[in-house]
Amino acid sequence: MPGPLLCPDNYWKNLHVRLRDPVIRSSLGDLGGSGLAVLTDWQAEGMCRGSQSHLFFAPPRFERKVDRERREARAKAICEVCPVLSACREYALTLEEAYGVWGGLTANERRRPLLRLAPA
Repeated sequence: MPGPLLCPDNYWKNLHVRLRDPVIRSSLGDLGGSGLAVLTDWQAEGMCRGSQSHLFFAPPRFERKVDRERREARAKAICEVCPVLSACREYALTLEEAYGVWGGLTANERRRPLLRLAPA
């Protein structure tokens, strides 16, 4: 069985805070009684789990730009063939995920569409 997806220490705390936001909850639709479990069921099928999960999040130490770009390119290559790419991307965009590669997009790439939609 694949191992857990490695995330920054405050990831899960912030996820629960974001899920309590009424605007975010309404955009997710009916999540049923457990909410989070329904929302993340697709993650069990993600190719980002297991021995390559370290590619999807920055290491806890300094990372040179060239190393970050190489790591992100490898993660995105895995995303390209992942069966849950669309669900992963929608999840990250809906929750405004701040860390890592999700749905084939880096954190910076995910912020771009949000910036275009922001009022001038």
